[in-house]
Amino acid sequence: MQRNIMQMRIYFSKHYLNNSTFLLHNSIEKELDLRGLLSYNFTIERDECGKPFVKNIKNLSFNLSHTSCMWVCVFSDTGEPIGIDIEKKDRLPSEHSIIAKEYFHYKEISLYNQAVNNFIRIWSAKESYVKCYGMGTKKEISSFTVVENNKIKRNVLDCNLEQFEFEDKFILSICSVEDINSIELIEIPNFFEDSLYA
Repeated sequence: MQRNIMQMRIYFSKHYLNNSTFLLHNSIEKELDLRGLLSYNFTIERDECGKPFVKNIKNLSFNLSHTSCMWVCVFSDTGEPIGIDIEKKDRLPSEHSIIAKEYFHYKEISLYNQAVNNFIRIWSAKESYVKCYGMGTKKEISSFTVVENNKIKRNVLDCNLEQFEFEDKFILSICSVEDINSIELIEIPNFFEDSLYA
């Protein structure tokens, strides 16, 4: 099976203030403008698993994630499923060892046991995979691994996985059923926050 090659855009906003709906609408408008479709009206709905989608525009798939001070949204240019997760590198949950035992595959536990800070990399990669398909935690998250030879894999089951450090403070993971050709980062000014402090 030949895969499409995906151009991907990640919109991000610093200092996230629980205004995800505003940022999502702003990002969709910018994405539609880049595609020459800004005149289209769009509606955001949720599928049976709760994953949001744009109802009335074809080939527009997206996924979003946030952490305490960063919001990200990724768009695919083909409409195929995509998942994203962002985590603060230094935010290790106090119950990380319990989570690892319950949700990590034995190969992941091996990498986690080498260095506790691998927890965030593993968790973010797994989150991006389950979000790609909108499964949340419905899929047995320990039934698959994102680790091979004590490293995060580039391919997880039927998906491509990209993971990198972002803004020196975050781990960003993207999972896609298509080959990822390029990633463009676009900052979305947080007008909502600016108006609060003006």
